[in-house]
Amino acid sequence: MARKLITQQAAADQLGVGVSTIRRWLAAGKLDGFKLAGHGIRIDSASLDKLLTPIRSAR
Repeated sequence: MARKLITQQAAADQLGVGVSTIRRWLAAGKLDGFKLAGHGIRIDSASLDKLLTPIRSAR
């Protein structure tokens, strides 16, 4: 399955955080990023799921 790579801004928008937070998380290894020649850094969208914690619904 092919990776879906998104921009740092798109990752920040999806998670509701700032781009600076995305950059810190990349540096800390919390997100998987790839440097593309001439296109800057892209984030593997699947790695965003690592930061999300599922919650159980209260019924």
